Amino acid sequence: MPPEQEEAVKEFVRLVKARNESASEKVLEWIIQFVEENKPVNPQTRLDVILDRGAPAKEPPTCSFCLKPATYIGYLKDGLFSVARAVYLCDVHRNVQRAQSPYYGERKL
Repeated sequence: MPPEQEEAVKEFVRLVKARNESASEKVLEWIIQFVEENKPVNPQTRLDVILDRGAPAKEPPTCSFCLKPATYIGYLKDGLFSVARAVYLCDVHRNVQRAQSPYYGERKL
C-alpha cells in the first residue's frame, strides 16, 4: 500500500475512534449506502448519474466532401429509381451539388 494510503487509513481509524465508532461498522455502512444508491432497479441509467457525469458532447457534422462544418443535409439520387441518400453539405458543396447532381432535396441543420 502506498504511504499516502497508509496515512489516510491511520487518520480514518483515529477519527472514527475519536467519535466512539467502529471502523469496520463505518466501512460496512458506506458499502450498504453505495449498494442502495447504485442498485439497478431497471436497465436504464439513473438521471442523477447521467447529470453527474455530464452528457458526452456530440461533434457537429462535417461536410461529406470537404470536412468543413455542415449546414445542410442534402438528398441525392443515385439513379432514376433508387432511394435518395443523405449527405452532409457545407454551403459551398450545397450549391455545387444542386447544380451538378440529381438533387432530390435538402434540409437545414
